[in-house]
Amino acid sequence: MAYYRFQRQYAIAATEVQVFGGFIADVLAGDGKEFVEVEIKVSKEDFYGDFSHKSEKHTAYLDTTLHVEGTLKEKDFLTVPNRFYYGVPKELAKEALGILKDTPYGLIYVDPEDPKLSLNGHIKVVKHSAVINRLYPKKLERRAAARMSSELITLYAELLGLS
Repeated sequence: MAYYRFQRQYAIAATEVQVFGGFIADVLAGDGKEFVEVEIKVSKEDFYGDFSHKSEKHTAYLDTTLHVEGTLKEKDFLTVPNRFYYGVPKELAKEALGILKDTPYGLIYVDPEDPKLSLNGHIKVVKHSAVINRLYPKKLERRAAARMSSELITLYAELLGLS
């Protein structure tokens, strides 16, 4: 979230936001022009399992025929992010890149040990995401803003001992 908020200057950066098909984005960031979803995977099994557990979502995100021929309803585009990334540990990046090379998906890795990477997130973009939705998903704006305020209120309540 820090990478999108502080380095990329996106106004919105939230966790656990509902996207297309009722699936939950680990991170969703928006700048008023586009929304980026980042799915965090911490192991090889977790990475591979995502494709089978969320096949409906990946069918919609990956099958460009759906976008070109209009198979998705217009209301569906309001909950599909414009770009999609996997975020993985550095050790998984090379293998993940091999799997994602022929997809529109992007890949980032986290390396808190690399002094060349920013203090705001230690993020390295390995592969940029292509656009998977050309329309601005307006519904995600409201969902992400609501989630951000919920996260903030919950954090304050915990800090003040009110939860």
